[in-house]
Parts: sequence; C-alpha cells; structure tokens
Amino acid sequence: MSFYGKSMETGALFYELLLLGGGQGASQTKDGKSSLLWPTSAATSSLEMFETRSPIVIWEKSLMTDSGGAGENRGGLGVRVRISRRNAEGHPIKAIVSPEGVDLPVEGLFGGKPGKTATGIIRSKASGEMTMDCGTGAIVDLIDTDALWN
Repeated sequence: MSFYGKSMETGALFYELLLLGGGQGASQTKDGKSSLLWPTSAATSSLEMFETRSPIVIWEKSLMTDSGGAGENRGGLGVRVRISRRNAEGHPIKAIVSPEGVDLPVEGLFGGKPGKTATGIIRSKASGEMTMDCGTGAIVDLIDTDALWN
C-alpha cells in the first residue's frame, strides 16, 4: 500500500510505502514463516517512522489467526492492517491499495488446506460497515470517516 498527499502541518508533499508480506507456505517438516516479504530482501521502515513522516495512523498491524491454511504443518500467517487519516481537516490523502492474491487461494501440499486470500476493504470507523471492496486494486481518497483494512 502506498499513500501520498500534502502535510497539513508543513504543506510539504509526502509519499509513504507500506509493504505487507503474506505467509510463506509450510514444508513437509515445519510451519511456514509469517508475514514475510519473499523472495526479496525488501523492507520498510518502522511503523513509528511511517506515522511520524505522514498524516496517517496505523491502528493495527497483526497476524491473522488461521490464515495460513490448516494441516499437519500450517502455512505462515498473513497480516491485517488498519489505517486512517490522523486528522479530518487538511489536504486530500490518496491511498493506493493493491492486494496480491485476491480470489487466488494457494493450495496446500501433503494434505494441507489452502490459506486465506488477500483483500483490500474500506470500512467506516463509525459503523464498521464495508464502504468499498478494492478488489485487485484501487486508488482511494482517505477521508475522516474511513479506516483502511487490508
């Protein structure tokens, strides 16, 4: 996911990238690794630095229970992220949501079950109701009532 806009405090343009890794599949002898960026050495800065450099708040980044698929050895867990604007006022903020693996379950090996697929969903912070399904990708205007789930 990436975010761009203009800082309310300074008026400076910002662009921030938040890489979210999925779970790696299990092997015949052990569970897969969770929330892993692979096969790359890419990394992002800490969530605290992300929040300091942009008008975005990360409310949650957690591993999704049972998302890796059931089996003798489970696949690694995917990650859930909840994000919103810091302030209702200010310049527009765009979010580029681009989940990979939407509606493409990865089949388990050696009798394992498939893991969960990716989603990009916008929910109202006030009601929790889904306001938009980003499908395989969308550019979204973040407003004060939006929370971004991925």
